[in-house]
Amino acid sequence: RREAERRQEAERQREAELRREAERQQAAERQQAAQSAERKRCEAAADQQRLFAEAQARMNRGHGNRQAAQATTNQAGRQDSAILVLPSTLGALIASIEAAHACPYRCLQLQPHAGREQVRKRHRELCLRLHPDKACGHPGAAEALLC
Repeated sequence: RREAERRQEAERQREAELRREAERQQAAERQQAAQSAERKRCEAAADQQRLFAEAQARMNRGHGNRQAAQATTNQAGRQDSAILVLPSTLGALIASIEAAHACPYRCLQLQPHAGREQVRKRHRELCLRLHPDKACGHPGAAEALLC
């Protein structure tokens, strides 16, 4: 009889220990989920700040480019202010395209108000200059062509 009571007591203790272990595991999972959610919130906030900073920088660069284009247009008396001058060297052209990868007009070295025909002409001109057969294996030509 005492042996049976001891076995029952041992069984109760094992069950209690299993319950405590399950509770600890659930608490650890809840804590891990909370940490994961907090990490995601922090990453989202960091992404938002990064995107805001990039947008601000693009806006500032665009404003500077607009001022420079207006000054050039006013000084030269050019009527076609939508077209910017392409860099003369292939390396400078590729660097300018890679720097402006987020804005298609800047990749084409055009102002945002450029017409459809100007976009077509500039795209064709860049494709001809950056084509792998013409660029003589320049390391960034293929990436710039795909911009």
